Amino acid sequence: MDLKGVGYSADLKGKIVVYKVKLAGGNAWVTGAPNSWAIFDVVDGRSVILKQSTLIVNGWTGYSKWWDHNVIATRACKQTQTGWDDPSSCVIGNGNVVKLPEGESIFDYFFEFKWEENGGVQVGKTAIDPKAKPTDVRSMN
Repeated sequence: MDLKGVGYSADLKGKIVVYKVKLAGGNAWVTGAPNSWAIFDVVDGRSVILKQSTLIVNGWTGYSKWWDHNVIATRACKQTQTGWDDPSSCVIGNGNVVKLPEGESIFDYFFEFKWEENGGVQVGKTAIDPKAKPTDVRSMN
């Protein structure tokens, strides 16, 4: 499947397109610093299921482990020319799922979300680069 421009494609019915966006951290394999990632499952081009995962690496043993955390709140806000989001354009999600308006592209929104990690609530905010290639495209069937 040609992945170029898949986020804008009208032919996304029955497909899940996955994007991974690095939120924070250096090279976990070199520095041992944890890496935080947002994982976007885009269903039918409109519904976005958001997940958060942290990679931890033991520098002595090389052992690594991904820790998945439940996203407890999410919203998508339309990006503006100034680079700031417009609060009146925000779509509030239900837990980790947000449904964009018909005809809108995921690339036109910032996603803000909260998850629980290390005994506290963490907050992330990111957008998917329109030039980003999906990490996976699969059928819902």
